[in-house]
Amino acid sequence: MWLLLVPVFLAIFGSSLTSASEPHYVITVPAHLEEGTEGKACVAFLDLKGETDIKIKLKHEEQVHIIAEHKVTKHDHSECYAFQVPKIKDDHLIWNLHLSARGENINVDESKKVAIIKREDECVIHTDKSTYKPGDTVKFQVISVNSDFQPISKEHPLLEIIDPNTNRIAQWLNVSTKQGFADFSFHLDKQLAHGNYKIIIPPGCVKYFKVDKYVPKRFELNLNIPSEVSMTDKSFQLKACGSYTYGKPVEGVIDLSVCAEVCKYRWYCKSHSSSVKKTAKKNCIDIKQEKTDDKGCVSRDIQLGHFNLSTTEQHFFRINSKLTEDGTGHSEETSAHLYSTSAKKIVQFEESKRFYDKGFPYHGKVKVSNEKNQPLVNEVVRLYIIKNDDYSNATHINLVTDSEGIAHFTLKTSGWPDVLMLKVRLLLDDHEDDDDNIWDHVDSSSQDSLWLLLFYSKSESLLSIQEHPSDVSCHSEQSVMVEYDIHKKILHSDTDQLHFFYILLSKSGIFSYKEHTVDVKDQAKSPNLQGSFPLNFHVEEGFFPRFGLLVFSVLPNGETIARAKNYIVSPCGKSKVKLSFSKEQVRPGENVNLEVTAEAGSLCSVRSVDKGYLLKNPHSDNNLISDVIEKLRNSVYKDEHTDLIMDSDDDRCPKNTSPITENNYDVYKLFLTHSLQILTNTEIKEPVKCVPRALTTRSAVEKKKTKHIDTDKKAEKQFTQSYFSDTWLYELVPVGSEGHTVLNRTTPNTITKWVTDAFCLGSSGFASVKDVELTTFQPYFIDLIAPYSVVQGKTFTIQAVVFSYVKKCILIVVSLSDSENLVIASKKEQARCVCEGLSHTFSWDVSALKPKTLKIHIDSESIEVEGKCTQDVLLVGKDRIKDSVEKTIVVKV
Repeated sequence: MWLLLVPVFLAIFGSSLTSASEPHYVITVPAHLEEGTEGKACVAFLDLKGETDIKIKLKHEEQVHIIAEHKVTKHDHSECYAFQVPKIKDDHLIWNLHLSARGENINVDESKKVAIIKREDECVIHTDKSTYKPGDTVKFQVISVNSDFQPISKEHPLLEIIDPNTNRIAQWLNVSTKQGFADFSFHLDKQLAHGNYKIIIPPGCVKYFKVDKYVPKRFELNLNIPSEVSMTDKSFQLKACGSYTYGKPVEGVIDLSVCAEVCKYRWYCKSHSSSVKKTAKKNCIDIKQEKTDDKGCVSRDIQLGHFNLSTTEQHFFRINSKLTEDGTGHSEETSAHLYSTSAKKIVQFEESKRFYDKGFPYHGKVKVSNEKNQPLVNEVVRLYIIKNDDYSNATHINLVTDSEGIAHFTLKTSGWPDVLMLKVRLLLDDHEDDDDNIWDHVDSSSQDSLWLLLFYSKSESLLSIQEHPSDVSCHSEQSVMVEYDIHKKILHSDTDQLHFFYILLSKSGIFSYKEHTVDVKDQAKSPNLQGSFPLNFHVEEGFFPRFGLLVFSVLPNGETIARAKNYIVSPCGKSKVKLSFSKEQVRPGENVNLEVTAEAGSLCSVRSVDKGYLLKNPHSDNNLISDVIEKLRNSVYKDEHTDLIMDSDDDRCPKNTSPITENNYDVYKLFLTHSLQILTNTEIKEPVKCVPRALTTRSAVEKKKTKHIDTDKKAEKQFTQSYFSDTWLYELVPVGSEGHTVLNRTTPNTITKWVTDAFCLGSSGFASVKDVELTTFQPYFIDLIAPYSVVQGKTFTIQAVVFSYVKKCILIVVSLSDSENLVIASKKEQARCVCEGLSHTFSWDVSALKPKTLKIHIDSESIEVEGKCTQDVLLVGKDRIKDSVEKTIVVKV
């Protein structure tokens, strides 16, 4: 019964308000200050009388650090004060930011908490590749940069490698980076368990890598198809091409399959195709065993008439291709999807705010486009307003896109709860009815959702920043519109102007603070004061990788209204790096020069990896530049100490009562979200509801203690050509005072293309370059194809493919060398005539006698013969061609 008494005890308490005759002030300072850096405290005082003495200081116990002491004589005053943040001994320390203002009509002493933290340096661990075989050597680097992205020398007490069972298998103590880098390597035991491993510098600098068996790809298969096909077209061109990693065409046969399916809905194709029953009759064109041409390709004109498709329906074409190499039987597969025109439609909210303002219409846009981001006209979408997560009582309206693919909408916000969701989807057909399962059939690209929060304003006034692309370029000029809608009832009779302040926030805190005034004396006679004005700013290098814009205004009734927006900045590229090989193509094992050019004094990490490996494990999974930028972007807004510095709502309630906070958003939360602490006598908080403490205690739901589970512990258990490394280069290269150096390196024996990249750190920050290629190739060579591992005593096949690009026909003799651990079931020495641009595969059935490892060695050379090759023969001893290859196989019991 006592619960029924709760409404009786409710009391509403807001922030303290000044009277009309009192001045207003707003002081902003970064909520998280980095020790030893320059900070800014920005002040705005309005309606002062006479002289006013302002003093701002940081205090911690007996320590006092003066930020500003200023005698103000103006009626309105705004200014920023730069100060040096004190040094601290601990990782972080909570200080009090204290304001005192003494004047004719002001007498203020107020304090708020701020966190001073150790200057945060970012740590990134980078490996030469992402997947290794047992017995490989893991090469990795530790990179240290400061918040300005400049290299630093830093010592780390512990560096360790952890296996899938959370066992430490390696450690380094007191490791240091110099010029931002430290270089390491670790040899993996051949018996090492497969699974996910991690390199870690406690507490949170981590890089994962995988140990598994794999064989790099020798060739790739690519499909060349149009981006889309119209149902009015008669056909489309399909081309499948195979090429070795070194660029030459693959000789073999290609299978092609093109299947057409009717989309379940006109906007829903791809997911539907995966759910088609295997027993269903397929509408396909199958092309089998087509021989590749001299470019390694098979081309076909796919006739749409074969499928007997309706032009009024949307269709989806699923294309599968398989290339089987002549001789070896080795194959690669690929697939692609082709949509009929506009079959794939993408729906998304665009330039729609994530807050709504009570009493004001909510304006938004929905965009419908195809996969090329081209607008789709006259598309019908259904917009739902879902309150309290109740889909059954959701209301909806239908919208139609205009010539730009945009559907505009305006919603009345009266009666909206504090939190609600907008959801939009393409309409299935013009007369459809909604049901509870409709969303189960909607493709994710053809729907979008948007959660809205009420932005609290006591006077129900509005300040907004016009939607603007979130991604901006460094050094660009930007202009955004600020809009306002203010009830005139809160204005005084003598109010002749409004003050707007805007702050640009960078990773180092407050970058700039400016004021904009609007003359309101001659505004039209209407209940509301409405208008807009542009804010123009230049995107500085210091804005990278992310910055914020916060705009606020102090209204005459003592209320502050505000809005903010975040932007992502592309790398500024002040520092540049260039890689250049002295030749585009060299023979395996040949020396080549690599020229590295970067900012003078830079240290560069240079990496070159076999394209065959990258076809299996692309660099996108292990990209240093992406790792660094992502870490730096995540570090811009720090919130780990926010709970220690934010105001307690308990102070806003009478004794023996506790606050019940709503889910709404307010100005105080907005500032804190953007890592700004605010001291003010204006109203910036939503009122709280206070209830007797005994009731909240007895009616509270008990929180169960949850056991922390280390997710890492849940990881599952698990000259002869002989130099065939996946990684050729992975080293640190200083470019010296001239910003230029030349590396002379010997290439591996692999016939392939080497993909090279570099990441450099210098005084201006970082720079990178990627996809610089070098081909290692020779006109005649052997490619040894053997399994990664075999079972002792079990027969397996070894294949040697001889490729000849010599402009003559030659007779090749290939020999498999004897070994104590190898039983050869077939003839050791074999011969074959091979002409220009062709290849031949030699094979042997063998078995291993003993466990552990087995070396396979094959020799080949051209010899003089009679018959087919005699008309253009390479004589042994004159134009003799030789090649040998050796690889190691793991033998298991």
